[in-house]
Amino acid sequence: MRALHALGYDFQMYKTLHRKSIRVFVCLALLMTLALILRLIGIGKESLWWDEYTSHVYLNAPSLFDFLVLNRSLDPLTLPVYYTLEYLWTHYVHDSVLSLRLLSIAIGIATIPLLYALGRRLFGAWAGLTAAALLAVSPTHIHHSQSIRMYGMFIFLAAVVAWTFVRLLEKPRMSLWALHGMASLLLYWTHPFAGLIPAALGGFLLLRFFSRRSFFIRWTLLQCLLFAPTVLYLSRVRFWPQNTTTDWIAPPSLSTLFADLFFDDISAFHWQFRLGAFALQLGTFRLGIDVLFAILLLAGLLYLALSLRRNRHHDLSFKRESSLLLLVWLLLPPLMLFAVLIAGLAVAVAIVTFFANRLQRSSAAAIESALARQQ
Repeated sequence: MRALHALGYDFQMYKTLHRKSIRVFVCLALLMTLALILRLIGIGKESLWWDEYTSHVYLNAPSLFDFLVLNRSLDPLTLPVYYTLEYLWTHYVHDSVLSLRLLSIAIGIATIPLLYALGRRLFGAWAGLTAAALLAVSPTHIHHSQSIRMYGMFIFLAAVVAWTFVRLLEKPRMSLWALHGMASLLLYWTHPFAGLIPAALGGFLLLRFFSRRSFFIRWTLLQCLLFAPTVLYLSRVRFWPQNTTTDWIAPPSLSTLFADLFFDDISAFHWQFRLGAFALQLGTFRLGIDVLFAILLLAGLLYLALSLRRNRHHDLSFKRESSLLLLVWLLLPPLMLFAVLIAGLAVAVAIVTFFANRLQRSSAAAIESALARQQ
């Protein structure tokens, strides 16, 4: 009887888990369908803009190598992963602009279940579905999913790197190490700012150094080995002179930094998006929704920070460790970019001031010498 009871309990658990899996699958399918619709709206009306043109203009190059070399002539900082895929897609699938946009949409849609898997690992199934839903309707992600640029690929690979990183924290198997290393390598050759991803993950490991010392050492050695060739390559790239980029690469203000930290998908707080006709018709109602969304975001992050503070004297459970990882992932990359920029501006000002003072002293000495000779 006891064995039959245990068997019935196991069967009931199986049915519950099966129903839950079906619900999750249906929700993800609906979210991916919604995301596809949002990304297809008006896709045929999109013309090429300059950043897309810089690669598209050379897609008729006789070889992939020639294409990558020519692409650098208009966009010096391009890295080869996405553009290799763009070239191969054009020559072996279809060569239309719409086809290339559909490639970006496919990459963007593939990111949604991946983000669900990451959220589920960190905080559970509902958190994963919430993350997937937010990505599906994200204005930023919709924009980049329609573009013939590397940003959709960058987001996808960053999600793979983060997911494999979390899995390695749970159980560092060799297959996961291989997948994590491959995703990291592809990420590093996708965008020059890819180094911010391991910086965030490494910052988390530094905060957990005493409990994850061995993992930190192995992971850091792997990332340094993989990232070093990209750093060497980028150090030899000659970018455009600074005086030619001041109109479109402006130093960020503190308000821009704050918006970049928390409100990238809220047009009322961020400069990257212009409102469409429908959004303008909503008027103050839309602004109220934006403010409410911003308050919910800040409240959730404040809750995470307070939960970490309450337990700072205790060893972190995996859920609290997940909260720490999320906060570091969110805050560290923008703060690092802002700090580097401020430091660069400070150094530039110091250099200019030094040479200006030196020139002033030299000029004064020359004037005094001339006056002395006249007397």
